Amino acid sequence: MKKITLLLIFIVTIICLYRISSNNVFGSQTLVDVGYDDCVADDSGDSEQERWYYLNEFGYSHGTSFTYFHLPTNKTTLSYFFANSAFNDSDYHWNTDVTDDVANEIRTAFANSMMKWNNVRFYYYNEYGNRTEVQLINVVEGTDEDHDLTIYPAPSSLEAFAATQQTGNYTTIYTGKDNVEHRHYEKWFTQVNIDFFYTHTGPDYTSEQVRIRRERTGEHEIGHILGLDDIDVCCSLNPDHHEELLMGYGDMENRSLNATYKDIAGVAITRGFHTDNDHMWMRRDNGDSIDMICAICNGVKYNVELDSGGLTYQGKTFTEFEDCIHHGHSNSNMLLVAKDND
Repeated sequence: MKKITLLLIFIVTIICLYRISSNNVFGSQTLVDVGYDDCVADDSGDSEQERWYYLNEFGYSHGTSFTYFHLPTNKTTLSYFFANSAFNDSDYHWNTDVTDDVANEIRTAFANSMMKWNNVRFYYYNEYGNRTEVQLINVVEGTDEDHDLTIYPAPSSLEAFAATQQTGNYTTIYTGKDNVEHRHYEKWFTQVNIDFFYTHTGPDYTSEQVRIRRERTGEHEIGHILGLDDIDVCCSLNPDHHEELLMGYGDMENRSLNATYKDIAGVAITRGFHTDNDHMWMRRDNGDSIDMICAICNGVKYNVELDSGGLTYQGKTFTEFEDCIHHGHSNSNMLLVAKDND
C-alpha cells in the first residue's frame, strides 16, 4: 500500500480509470467543471481503481441538487479553542472519565494532529511553468474571546471518534448553477469522544488503536473544515476500504496518519488553488470516444472533442498514458505539486 506523506507528488502517467459520476463540483468562486469516475474497491488498497476525495456536501451526493460548504477561501488562519465542558452538557468535562493528566494528553495530541496541516504546501504553475508555493491553512490556538473552531469533550454516547459541524451564518457564493449551492462558513465546532482516546478495557481501546486515533483524528477533522467529506461514507462501498487516505477509514491498523496527496488535491480545489484554468490533461481512449483526465485533481471530462489539429484540448497540450519517471529525473513526466513538512 502506497503512503505518500513526506513528499507528495502527482503521477501524470498513472491516474484512476473510472466510470462517470453525475455531479460537478465547485471550489472557490470558480466552477471546477469536471466529473469523477466511480470508486472501485480493490483488495490491495491504494490502487488505480480508487476514488481520491469527495467534497463536503449536505446529505452527501444524492439526487440532483447539491450544497457544498467549507471554510472561506480567503481565511488563511484557523484558530481553535478547547471548551471546558461538553457541547450540550455543562456537567461533562475533559476529566470526567479520565485523570487530569490523561485529559491533557488528549487535548495536546488533538491539537498537534490538527496542526499537521501547517506543514502542508501546495504548488501551482503559471502559463510559463513558474512554480508558486502556498500554505493551505495555518492552524493556531485562539482564545475564549477570539477563535473560529470550538472543541468540546464528549461522552461515549457520541457515535464517532469525533464529529465536526459548521455553525452560524454563512456566505453564499455564486455558482451559475440553479441546482448547486456553495456556502462559506466562518465558525465550526468539533466534539471529541473521550472514550476512544485513552487505553482501557475492550477490543477498541488498545494502546495501538489509541495511538492511531490521537495521531490522525485532529487532522482528519480539519479536513472537514477545509471541505473534504468522509470518503467511505460517500462512495458507499462496504466494507470501508479507504485506509490509504486521511479522510478514509478501512483497516484501523493501516489508516493513514497524515494527509496524502489525494486529500490535498481536494483541498486545493476548495481553497481555490486548483481551478479549471489549472487542469493538466491526459488522454484516455475509449474506442470511439476520448476522455480527458486532470493529472492534478483526477477530474474527468467525458467524450470530448479535441481542438483543431487534434494535438491540444481547451488550448492546452496533453500527454498520453506513459511509463512513470520520477520527479527531477531526465525525461520526467512528474511535477512537484505538494509536500508535507520536508
